Amino acid sequence: MFIADGGTITVTLTDDSNGATIADAIRVEALFGPEIEVLDNTSGTNLQNATSSVDLGDTLQGTALTRTFTITNDGQRALALGPISLPGEFSLDTAPPLLIPAASGGVPGSATFTVSLTALNAGTHGGVLSFAPDDADDGP
Repeated sequence: MFIADGGTITVTLTDDSNGATIADAIRVEALFGPEIEVLDNTSGTNLQNATSSVDLGDTLQGTALTRTFTITNDGQRALALGPISLPGEFSLDTAPPLLIPAASGGVPGSATFTVSLTALNAGTHGGVLSFAPDDADDGP
């Protein structure tokens, strides 16, 4: 039996019915949590938490602009995203799953999502797209 508590792992071995305890090998391996990266598929840019901006470009009033992003999880545990929040006239055309699988065999888990802007009014449109992943160093 393994018990992890505050950075300490306790291993308890018990004997079988004849009073002998046999432990051929014990392997304890640390599993690292999820590790998120978000890629702007059009520009190929890895977006940085709270510091990146994406310019969708110019369009005619009423004509949609779309952008697809890829979320990867290079961690050893599944990544929980939480819901995506979008500003004003932006919409989520294709949503990612709320759980991105862990990396397996050196290949990160991944999912894509697509955001669009249909400028119903002339002018500059902007805002913050956000979600709250459970990645300890890149979370909310």
